[in-house]
Amino acid sequence: MILQTDKRLQKERPAIRPYGCAFMSMAYLANKYLDYEFSIEIIIASYDDCVESRVMSEDCFINSWHGLAEFFGFEIIKQIPVHKDRKYECSSDEMEILLWRLPRGDGKLWKHFVAGNGKGITTYDPWGVSLTATTGILDSKRVLKLV
Repeated sequence: MILQTDKRLQKERPAIRPYGCAFMSMAYLANKYLDYEFSIEIIIASYDDCVESRVMSEDCFINSWHGLAEFFGFEIIKQIPVHKDRKYECSSDEMEILLWRLPRGDGKLWKHFVAGNGKGITTYDPWGVSLTATTGILDSKRVLKLV
């Protein structure tokens, strides 16, 4: 399993380590559902393509969740809002990426995206076992409706 903390990714595309959790979660879902190759080389090439197409910024901010899903090969219905409440349960034709948050001592929040099972349970944590996803609070979901 490839994680955003992988030293090869840190060397080649350093922004993935601190900020690539949503990107890595989508790559994982593509591997799981579409047999998308999940290798260091493919992840680096995908990062470059997503940045070049402006689906994602260099610091891994997702500019278009629909665009990111389509980049990885998902056929989705674009009219459906992506941002959902944490209590939302996906139907069988939807997939989710969860946003966890954890208060820090300085009054700010740690935030971390992971792949979910449709019911708010983490199935892939791109950090490995992140403190935010294991002890934090589920904040919201990014839900994509598949065709």
